Amino acid sequence: MHSHRHSHRHSHRHRHSPIGLFFRMAALRVAVVGAGAAGLCASRFLAAQPDVFHHDVFEMASNVGGLWVYTDQTTKDSYGHDVHTSMYEHLCTNFPKESVMPSKDNAKTPWRVCVKQLATNKEEVLTYDAVVVCNGHYSKPIIPSIPGANTFHGKILHSHYYRTPDGFRDQTVVCLGAGPSGTDIALELAPYVKRVILSSNDEPFTCTMPSNLEQLAGIESIENGTIAFKDGEKRMADVVMLCTGYEYVYPFLAPECGIEVKHRMRVTPIYKHLLHVHRPSLVLVGLPQLVPPFVVFHYQVQYALKVLQGFTKLPTVEGRLADEESEIRMRLDMGLKPHQAHQMGGLLAGYLEDLADLAGVEPFPSVKYAILMESYFKMKQDLMNYKKYNYRIIDEDDYSVTEP
Repeated sequence: MHSHRHSHRHSHRHRHSPIGLFFRMAALRVAVVGAGAAGLCASRFLAAQPDVFHHDVFEMASNVGGLWVYTDQTTKDSYGHDVHTSMYEHLCTNFPKESVMPSKDNAKTPWRVCVKQLATNKEEVLTYDAVVVCNGHYSKPIIPSIPGANTFHGKILHSHYYRTPDGFRDQTVVCLGAGPSGTDIALELAPYVKRVILSSNDEPFTCTMPSNLEQLAGIESIENGTIAFKDGEKRMADVVMLCTGYEYVYPFLAPECGIEVKHRMRVTPIYKHLLHVHRPSLVLVGLPQLVPPFVVFHYQVQYALKVLQGFTKLPTVEGRLADEESEIRMRLDMGLKPHQAHQMGGLLAGYLEDLADLAGVEPFPSVKYAILMESYFKMKQDLMNYKKYNYRIIDEDDYSVTEP
């Protein structure tokens, strides 16, 4: 792996190891790219087996936590790099708390990782048996092409750059996109703005909404200060907030790594939404969407480490490619788009069960999955308050719910 990403290096050195995927009596050397939630999860499980793995964690920011570290900065950090986090000041999670260039073209040869210490500008080349990529996918905004956007008299910004509602007082704001960010920000803005318009091509919410929140179809075009919507409606607005998601990007992976991103959000060739099909020692954690991320990291990392150790037998390359094709075909048959190749939703339970079975670990508790599903349905029924419900696990089958 050849990396042009400027990174801090945090090293954890250990000794000794049994035989792993690489059939040697030496510890497997693993590079973890990114110290956000996924990277910390990977580091936790790697550090728990000091006789098996030696690992280093590389992080571009000056602290760990990734997306979950709030900063007022929205453009560049102190090193001149794009700010990675998209967290706004009052963000609240929408799921219950309970609930690189290979040295040679060969799946078992080392990876070459080029890093730069930001504080000293010192560069070095390191070699690893495996690379675990945990750089997240909420840092490069998708900016849709909207006819007439260049004529808009107001302000157009992506939700990536939103932090607080203070700068939008008494204005009319259009939030384009009704996913988690769009709905969250629209509800947060409502008490401060004159009007907020939630614009989406999806079916509108039927639950109670703030009196100054209007739901309209997606944006058709913009002309000066007027927004034309796909349902024929037109509204004047001061701000257009693009809550339109993020691209999957891996600027530090050289082309020789063989990872491609199609439709901005489909990573391929990938097995189980996790392992490079041809070089399974390259692991990409956190690809699935519409999931409780920490739960998915927990099972993905454990499965990946079992693969690296050789404790879990992989299908042939042809079998892995066929599995990937089956995954995308299933989603297309469900009516999803090619860019939704990693979307889980109702497929989550089967995915987690599959990973747990392959890793030989305890499955995700059914009571916690039931809580996740109830929280999802409450979101549809009571968008303004669903995060305020409290859940208490009684036993492995039962839980109670306290209304706000």
